[in-house]
Amino acid sequence: MNRLLWIIPFIIVLGSAASSFARPLGCSSSSPSGLDTDCDGVADEEDNCVNVPNGDCTIDDPISCDIDDNGTLSEAELEGGGQRNTDLDDEGDACDDRDGDNLIDIFDSCPDVQNPTQQGPDDFSACTDKDFDGQGDSLDNCPSESNPDQKNRDGDTLGDACDKCIFTIDTGADSDGDGIGDACENDIDNDTIRNERDNCPAIPNRDQLDRDQDKVGDACDNCPNISNTDQENICPDPSVVPGPQPAEDILGGLPEQRELVSGSGGCTLSAATTTDPEPISGFLGLMILVGMTIGIISLLRSRRIRRF
Repeated sequence: MNRLLWIIPFIIVLGSAASSFARPLGCSSSSPSGLDTDCDGVADEEDNCVNVPNGDCTIDDPISCDIDDNGTLSEAELEGGGQRNTDLDDEGDACDDRDGDNLIDIFDSCPDVQNPTQQGPDDFSACTDKDFDGQGDSLDNCPSESNPDQKNRDGDTLGDACDKCIFTIDTGADSDGDGIGDACENDIDNDTIRNERDNCPAIPNRDQLDRDQDKVGDACDNCPNISNTDQENICPDPSVVPGPQPAEDILGGLPEQRELVSGSGGCTLSAATTTDPEPISGFLGLMILVGMTIGIISLLRSRRIRRF
């Protein structure tokens, strides 16, 4: 007998659980189906917002009208409550979402412009829509070009509708203004020379003239007559000729010259030292040195011959 008393409570619990699983979730109602999913007092078959409470709203009825479930009723909740259906569509005003951004219109600061990142009912930053495509300018990837689908195949910041390189990530630059972005154009300057072979890819120069042969065309070379591949702002001094410079005079110029000058009173002559006014060039100095060497050798030989 005692064992039976212990089993009875378990049977009751199991029966209740089975009953709850057999009945759909929600609240019971007097309707034939007995179901009121959103517990707003309106049976599902009569409710135009099955999942959003929108019964007859009064200030004393916070349960069926508190759509945001914050425990208080806002003016929008009171005005949007009940089974009102202003636009006569399949859903009541309480669950309408005209712009499809998952924000119910009565709480959407921009009900006709998608703004899923709305910070609150007073956030109107996304409401401006210049191209009338249903996308607020602050979220629109082509704010000046209507593109409701916001298609963006290359994943950059520009939608296909306004992207000049729809398959190449780019900034939208178009140097020649032909409607094809620089990032995906083979000949940016339209001079018939492909970018990779053009010595001035951004400036038309079909002749590819390059006088200094520095691989930078004259049309865009900041020093067209002097080779400077690095294109630094300062051109090399054109007066300096590249290559080895002439060697200095190997003799160091002519020996010091002694010039006779008059002494005081015009009686005495003295030697005054002057410097070579113009050094002898390296080649001429070398010739003089060779000549002097040959002369000395010839002189020595002639003296030896006389001795014998």
